Amino acid sequence: MSVRQTIREKPVVGVAVAIAFVAVAVGFTVYQWKSQHEDWTPPQKVFFTVDDGKTWFVDDYKKVPPIEHDGKQAFRVYVFRCHDKEFAGYLERYTPEAQKVIQEIRSKPLSTTGAPDSAAMDAATRGREVKRPGDEKWSSCANPREVIPITSPKCPHGGGKESKPEPVQP
Repeated sequence: MSVRQTIREKPVVGVAVAIAFVAVAVGFTVYQWKSQHEDWTPPQKVFFTVDDGKTWFVDDYKKVPPIEHDGKQAFRVYVFRCHDKEFAGYLERYTPEAQKVIQEIRSKPLSTTGAPDSAAMDAATRGREVKRPGDEKWSSCANPREVIPITSPKCPHGGGKESKPEPVQP
């Protein structure tokens, strides 16, 4: 008796086998994801810059850019490494309205806030702006077509397709 014939004669067996395959696949996926993300914790410190990414300093991740640093306006800078050289990939800031929303969310203990509401998340996304070092124009994250190339930096000294910048954490 073939498998196809058994499934035709006993459809419950076919459904049971299909459910078993799905359960194994889901279990395997969850296991892999947990093992890859088990020791991941969000950074407590991030990089900021006051000179358009030429230099950077470390500060608390809870500070929402732009911030004041030594009398200058500082923006968050995402630092990457290629060929053992670090570089500023892009800068980030928030509009005053988005800063207010994010600071309000972050000021509450995690246990009482739950997930931020969609209006707060929308304000934070629309109010997030990014730019490459040296660019004049900031791009709103509400426009993915502009933002994706900015937030996907390439190695400044080339290196081909296999050279992918690695994010640097403080």
